[in-house]
Formats: sequence, structure tokens, C-alpha cells
Amino acid sequence: MVLNNVLFLMRVWDYSAAGAGFGIAPRPLSAAVAAQISGRAADRHGARALILPRIVMVTAGFVFLAFGIGAEPNYWMRWFPAALVFGSGVGTAFGPAIVIGTIGSATGAAAIA
Repeated sequence: MVLNNVLFLMRVWDYSAAGAGFGIAPRPLSAAVAAQISGRAADRHGARALILPRIVMVTAGFVFLAFGIGAEPNYWMRWFPAALVFGSGVGTAFGPAIVIGTIGSATGAAAIA
């Protein structure tokens, strides 16, 4: 998806390579911030409570990135909000999903679960 986004920004919206790199930055940055927040929320409410709402966020961001962007450049009104929603959803959903997926694994075996 990262490659896809960079190619879209460069080929469709005519961004430079550096511009496309900066253009996709909100997604991983929002994921990093959201992961920190979701870790604390998962400790309070449980990991399972966070997954479904966040998967909906990921899906909404993905659908908007895939179908709502358009060929006419409009970074701040179209790309940026979709990237924030998608990145935040990824940051909050996948951490708890990994926790749930590795519960019950032997110590040291979580990496192969």
C-alpha cells in the first residue's frame, strides 16, 4: 500500500519523490501515536474491545483512499483526513490483535505464533 500511495501521488497528482514521501507521512505517524494510546486503552478495557471499532476505521480510511481521492490534487481536504483515519485505525487495531493472537503462547514462542 505504501508503494501504491507513493506511485499515486507521483504519477497522478504529479508530486516529486520527496513530496510523495512527505505526503504519505501522516499515515505512519498517526499509527505510531495511536498505538501508544491504544496500548493504554487495551490495559484498561481489554484488547478485544478495541479491535472491531478500529477495523471499521481502517476500512473507512482504506475505502476513502481507494475511491474518494480523485485525480484532482486536494491533499488537505481529501488525502490527509483519509490518511489520519487509516493510520489511526491501523495503530490501534493491530497491536491488540497481535496480543489476542499470541495469548497462550509459550514464553519465547510469541514470534512464531
